[in-house]
Amino acid sequence: MSNFEKNFKLYLNAGLPILYVDTFEDAKAKKLIEKICKQNDRK
Repeated sequence: MSNFEKNFKLYLNAGLPILYVDTFEDAKAKKLIEKICKQNDRK
C-alpha cells in the first residue's frame, strides 16, 4: 500500500468535506480513489 493510499484513507475517515489531489496522473489517481472508496463503502 502506497503512502497516497494510506493518507487518503486517513483523510477520508477523518470526515473532511473536500479532498484535493494535485497530480499529473489523473487516470491512476482516479483508479486508486475509486478502489479506496469501494473498500470503505463510500461513493
